[in-house]
Amino acid sequence: MGEEKIRKIVRILKENFSNFKQEHIIEDLEKSIEDFGIEVRYALLEDEISGFSRVVDGKPQVIVNGEHPENRRRFTMAHELGHIILHWKWLNKENQRLDDYHYEILYRQESSYYNGNLREEIQANAFAAEFLMPIEDVKKMLKGKQEKDLSRNEKSYHIKKLAHKYRVSDQTARIQLEKAFKLNE
Repeated sequence: MGEEKIRKIVRILKENFSNFKQEHIIEDLEKSIEDFGIEVRYALLEDEISGFSRVVDGKPQVIVNGEHPENRRRFTMAHELGHIILHWKWLNKENQRLDDYHYEILYRQESSYYNGNLREEIQANAFAAEFLMPIEDVKKMLKGKQEKDLSRNEKSYHIKKLAHKYRVSDQTARIQLEKAFKLNE
C-alpha cells in the first residue's frame, strides 16, 4: 500500500468520523482515538519501546510509553492507530471484534530491535504523519513554493511553525515538509 492510498484512507476517516476532524486530533488525540472504540493506556516501558497495540476481549488497545515526551506519545498513538486501521481493518463497527492474536510493538529507531524496513511499519509511520499533519495542509502553507525557493533559515522556520501547530516533533514536520515539496514539483 503506497502513501497516496494511505493519504486517501486518512482523508476518508476524517470526512466520515467527526472525532477525527483535525482540530480534535490536535486538541485531544487520545479522546479522538478512544471515541473510535480504541482504549489508550499509559505504561512505564523500556525507553526503546515507544508503545504497542494489542487486542483484549476483541477490542483494540494502544499502550503508550508514559515516560516519552508528548510529541513522541502522540506519534506513537497515531502509529498504532495506523496498524489497527490499515492492518487489522478496525472501523469501530457495531459488534466488531478482533481476534486476540493481533499485537504490534513500536521500537525506537535507536533500539537494536528496531526494523524500520518492515512494510507495515513504514505504512503505519506514513499513516501517523498524515493523520497528525496532513500533507495538503503543508502544501497550502507553502503556497506552491519549491524547496529551492527557501533558505535554510526559512525552511527551519516552517518546520518549527508546523511542529508547533500540529503538536508533532520537528522530525515529523521536516518529513512532511519534504514530501510536500516533492508533490509540488
